[in-house]
Amino acid sequence: MYSRSDSPGSTSFNAHAGALWARFTTYLRREIAAGLGMTKASNSS
Repeated sequence: MYSRSDSPGSTSFNAHAGALWARFTTYLRREIAAGLGMTKASNSS
């Protein structure tokens, strides 16, 4: 059931969701690369 009290929280989350997702995926890629022994310098061409 929808509650009006959830609306401000939902609005705030949705406003920041894109930036949060971008930050998460950036750090995820960095962690995977570090785990594989890759460096930023070795990825640039």
